[in-house]
Amino acid sequence: MIGTILGPVPIITFIGGILALIGAILVILGRKAFGSDHSRNAIWSIIIYIVGLAIIAIGAVAFFLESLSAAIAFETEAQSTGLYSARPCSHHSRP
Repeated sequence: MIGTILGPVPIITFIGGILALIGAILVILGRKAFGSDHSRNAIWSIIIYIVGLAIIAIGAVAFFLESLSAAIAFETEAQSTGLYSARPCSHHSRP
């Protein structure tokens, strides 16, 4: 909830990301102090976090490639139909 509220403020989001990274490092370094269950759960949370980041990265690349493909297809279609031409059509010319 707080992340949603503070999301539009870029500097706070940046500082929050740094603090989350520091917190993750501290959890990794101190995982043995809380016992084996906590250690196992800390490792699983790190794995889930990395998998989530990988899914987001793959989705972003797929979205970019699909957008690029659509732009190229539109450009090709516009050029072949004359929608995007440097010369005016005969019915659009002014007398």
